[in-house]
Amino acid sequence: VEHTEKQHDFSLSAVIEMECKITTFQDGYFINASFESAKEEIKEYAHKIERGFQLRYNPHTRSIDTLGTEREIIQALQEQKQEMNQLIESLAKMNKEKPREQFVNEREWKMLIDNFS
Repeated sequence: VEHTEKQHDFSLSAVIEMECKITTFQDGYFINASFESAKEEIKEYAHKIERGFQLRYNPHTRSIDTLGTEREIIQALQEQKQEMNQLIESLAKMNKEKPREQFVNEREWKMLIDNFS
């Protein structure tokens, strides 16, 4: 793709350095052959940001939850356990039999959660 004087190949470091003007035209514009490659570069950059917490998408509320404390992590684990058990039960009903084993049994979950307490 041939670029004009104001068009540049997409480079996240160059994007970060460029001043963002809101009342005039930008000094330059970034072009990328693929939206997917730009998205992947941004995701890689975001994974390198150091922070003292994790983020988790909550599909029920369509929001991002912050997991920064042991209590928040334990709550997320308990929610995941409930969802896994519901899925296991649903699958068992589809197969018209009770689940013979669970992916994580009650004792294993309790040990995992007790280790965080």
